[in-house]
Amino acid sequence: MASSEQAEGLKLIADWCKWLVTIETGAIAWLANSIDKPSSNLVAQRSILLSLSSFIVSIIAAGLICSAIPTSVTDIEPEERVMDRRIYLAGRSVGPFWAYTQALFYTFLIGILSFAIGVAVKFVGT
Repeated sequence: MASSEQAEGLKLIADWCKWLVTIETGAIAWLANSIDKPSSNLVAQRSILLSLSSFIVSIIAAGLICSAIPTSVTDIEPEERVMDRRIYLAGRSVGPFWAYTQALFYTFLIGILSFAIGVAVKFVGT
């Protein structure tokens, strides 16, 4: 069973994942509702496509992380670091928490930056 520090670390990771997914979902919804026609500007098109792709990868990473948290709470060893825990999909290890948290952060960052660029070019450039 997870110690109080380990449980708190897992809770913070879950909360972080949920907030990022909320922001990404909001950005995707905003794009879907506010852009009535495709931009003829190639930079805007590519930025928005990169943003959507990054958000999708980020949401998948967050889902994998969150799916591993319940098991981690119940079977983590007393001295095991939370970030070194393995994530399993269909009974097979797909990597440690740290790799997925890094993927989540960087794809979120790329998504937000490309979202901002795409929106700025789309609306300021027209």
